[in-house]
Amino acid sequence: MGPGPWEQGAAAALAAVTLLIFSGGVVGGWPGAPDACAFERCWCEALRPGAVREPWNTYSNLPLLGFSLFAAARAVAARRRGLDRRHAVLVVFAYALWLQATGALLYHASLMGWASVIDGASVLAIWGALASTSLVRLMRWPTRVLWILVPVSLAFAFVYRLGIHPKIETPGLVLMLITLGLEPVILGRQRAPRRLRELALGFAAFLGSALVWNLSLPGRPWCEAAFPWHAAWHILAGVAVLCFGLHAAENAQRDSGPTR
Repeated sequence: MGPGPWEQGAAAALAAVTLLIFSGGVVGGWPGAPDACAFERCWCEALRPGAVREPWNTYSNLPLLGFSLFAAARAVAARRRGLDRRHAVLVVFAYALWLQATGALLYHASLMGWASVIDGASVLAIWGALASTSLVRLMRWPTRVLWILVPVSLAFAFVYRLGIHPKIETPGLVLMLITLGLEPVILGRQRAPRRLRELALGFAAFLGSALVWNLSLPGRPWCEAAFPWHAAWHILAGVAVLCFGLHAAENAQRDSGPTR
């Protein structure tokens, strides 16, 4: 027998840290200075008094923690089957989904400035995860390159959010589209049959999330709806990231690149 399912243990530990921080903020109050959105309806959900300022926009991120655990479980299965490239990609996306969930969960609960930084940086970090795995697949680099690219992309995300520009929605979307545009090139270089189901589902969820995002901003038609549609955007975006990760992992094993 090989080593135990450390991937699931790590994902569960990270989820537990997120929930402990959240519980601490709910029970003891959120430290730091509030974000500007603590005083205005930036995300089209009525602000509530107390420790969870936007309940729908907060709790809609919990499924993403489940997605992270699912990706980690798939990583365990890939490792046990000796599919090292698939395993590495799934580990990266388990991390990305955890970060996506954590940033948005803590931000929409607290509406604090520091949480806004984590939430914003997580959007670019998700692009970093997708770009890193795409480059490794395109160039057929060994998977150890991921353990360099992913931390570098995370550092870039925080540097951009803190030092270059606080608004990350447009560059995040543009970078995601550019990276996804590489996919036909990557698939065209594969010798084995391609599997496109997860990619199609990911694109559908991605387009749905873009539609919901644009219609649910302040001043847009869905902003005044009884249901805060930004919460639906969280879930659709999480589904898109999960599907892109499953697609990348499935097809990573089909190229002829080295594994280590």
